[in-house]
Amino acid sequence: MKKENAFNSYLKKGYYQKQEFDSSSVMADTATNWALHCIYQLTPFSVTGENKVLMLDTIQLSFSRRTGGLMYSFKTPPGCISLAVIEDCRGKASLDNLKLEAGMVLLLDDKKTYVITNNETIDSTIISIPKVYGAIIEKCMTNIGYVMHDSNNLLIDMLDNILKKYLENTKFKEDIASLKSFESEIISVISTLLNEQRAIKISLTRGEEIALKIRDKAYQHMDGKIDIRSFAKEYSVSEQTIQEGFKSMFGYTPKRLLRLMKLNLVYKDLREGNSRMYTVTRIAQKWGFSHMGRFSQYYKELFGETPSVTLNNNYDTQQDLMSPTCISRQEEID
Repeated sequence: MKKENAFNSYLKKGYYQKQEFDSSSVMADTATNWALHCIYQLTPFSVTGENKVLMLDTIQLSFSRRTGGLMYSFKTPPGCISLAVIEDCRGKASLDNLKLEAGMVLLLDDKKTYVITNNETIDSTIISIPKVYGAIIEKCMTNIGYVMHDSNNLLIDMLDNILKKYLENTKFKEDIASLKSFESEIISVISTLLNEQRAIKISLTRGEEIALKIRDKAYQHMDGKIDIRSFAKEYSVSEQTIQEGFKSMFGYTPKRLLRLMKLNLVYKDLREGNSRMYTVTRIAQKWGFSHMGRFSQYYKELFGETPSVTLNNNYDTQQDLMSPTCISRQEEID
């Protein structure tokens, strides 16, 4: 079957880019062909890291390192099946209903929007293969949502070696035969992985499943109070079960994670606000913060500045990725 390039036309064969990021907008811009939305900062100065992309003949390799806690939604490169190799995963991390660990290989489809949450550093390498590539795609499609493991670091070592060879020998940038050779090597290792392993579905505890449901429900009611006791009653479990589920999936208690999410929404409103029209107190209360002393302390710990400084700064709101679509219901300030 003829292979076609599913990527943006500006990505020429042999294209390579390495760029560090220190904001959500730069993080999204440098995630070439990926769509990143609704980026929540969960730890101080956490929207930092590095994105690298290498375009071979028709396959795109993306190398990503993110430091600190983040939660965001994303879509993989269009027209592709993507295999994400988790190289390093510290702390707790989840991708939709999967708990992430180093060595995992995840198969992702471009038709689905995923949500990832992590509370520490995570390194990953993603292989994006056009869906017209052939039989390998059919094998991958049957394992979407399942997990394999990079036994003996076959994928990780191979990808690191390809990147090293490419950077050391500039002739590869124009040598299509070499780029195709790299792709053949990648497809061969992936085929071996698919043939030798049975992809598995990782089961979650009852508390972990409920934690995911509450996290998703929170988007619809972030302007009000989140009562864990009522959720425990709704799902017929103990509050302790929910607490343990949250800590296992996200590395945070329910109260802390939901507070961090609300602080991000306050941050968005303060950046977009006008100090002559809005006050810090008014915006904080909109999102359910009633004790201004504690609110200010939480806010400064997360964003490194006081709420009033954020409100009075002239930010370029076009750079924000926390759009109104990131929350299902939001009470407007009268």
